[in-house]
Amino acid sequence: MQTLPIIRRWLSGGALLAVSVFIASAGVVVAAESNPIIIGVVESKTGFMSAYDGPPSQGIDLAVKHINDAGGVLGRPIQIISFDQKTDPALAATGATALIDQGAVAIVAACDFDFGSPAAVVANARQIPAISTCAGDPKFGVQGIGPYAYAMALGSNYQAAALAEWTYATKNWHTAYVITDTTVEYTKGLARYFKDSYADFGGMIVGEANISMKDLSIGAQINNLKSLDPAPDQIFIASFVPNLTSVVSQIRAAGVEIPIVGGSGYDGEEWALAIPNLSEVYFGAEGYTLGPAVPSQWALAEKYRETYGSAPTSSTFLTGYSVIQTFAAAIEQAGTTDGPAVNDKLSNLKEEPTILGSLSYTPTNHSPLRPMALNAFSNGKVIFLDFITPSNLRDAFEK
Repeated sequence: MQTLPIIRRWLSGGALLAVSVFIASAGVVVAAESNPIIIGVVESKTGFMSAYDGPPSQGIDLAVKHINDAGGVLGRPIQIISFDQKTDPALAATGATALIDQGAVAIVAACDFDFGSPAAVVANARQIPAISTCAGDPKFGVQGIGPYAYAMALGSNYQAAALAEWTYATKNWHTAYVITDTTVEYTKGLARYFKDSYADFGGMIVGEANISMKDLSIGAQINNLKSLDPAPDQIFIASFVPNLTSVVSQIRAAGVEIPIVGGSGYDGEEWALAIPNLSEVYFGAEGYTLGPAVPSQWALAEKYRETYGSAPTSSTFLTGYSVIQTFAAAIEQAGTTDGPAVNDKLSNLKEEPTILGSLSYTPTNHSPLRPMALNAFSNGKVIFLDFITPSNLRDAFEK
């Protein structure tokens, strides 16, 4: 039995701390001192974004362990250095600059466009590839940031189109009440794209309301919803945790049992613990790791459990794992860590295997187009229903 050092160095507020975590390994071990390939991670360890950046961060470490166990990339180990942006978008650019100055040849950005894009803007200017673990706004890419920016998560336009088609064509829900969380760009876009896609199929929006992290009281909106006759077939709520817990709690507490539908911000079970026996809630997600329904992802979830001593709280840890797989593949194909060379391979990636499925990028599209997991709450537990793909995807940047 040998031990493999996974070295994480933390940069925060200008201070540099070195932390070594030793994990037992029987595989091939790459010496940590043999000119490591440094990947910088700009993430939040504190504040509400830590709930989103935490699982992908653990997925990143797990992927690094597995790749280093297998011999590394170009015969070199991967080393992660991290910066805590503390749920502050302004610190993301500071973090990316610090990590690149410390030798990072690639940047992993936070799990949201608003919080992750400043880091990617810096990386793009320095010709360093940057991938967000789970930003869902399509602007995280060529059109919104530049040619060195990529997303690992499905875009809000893709999620919305798939959900609109499934609810209209499969469930025969032809009317919807839409609630838009205006806190971040992802949820604003998700609601907008859903309304457009739903209308394409003939669906009718019978009412709308807005919420934000600053005001989550929706008593008036619920009264409006309850006054509709006939009641809508579904309530589409474009929101995320922690806001989602408050909004869904209020709706169910008011006796409204209409099916609720939403995007990847619903992933995980912990946010719904305060809502007894939550059911009839359907959402898109990157994958499913709470049971064996998707064998490859369940197998990795078991590795996660062995490594960290607990089950993953959501499937978003898969995005962190896939980001490292993708950077490793591009660097291996390029035969170098040179930014432009690696970016050329990334922007022309074709059907690269990842734990989330086959991944392709093109010079003009830096968002994945793989099937989306469709999950649902049943008596407080998340179950897997299917993988779905939209047949008609609107261009996120059409005028």
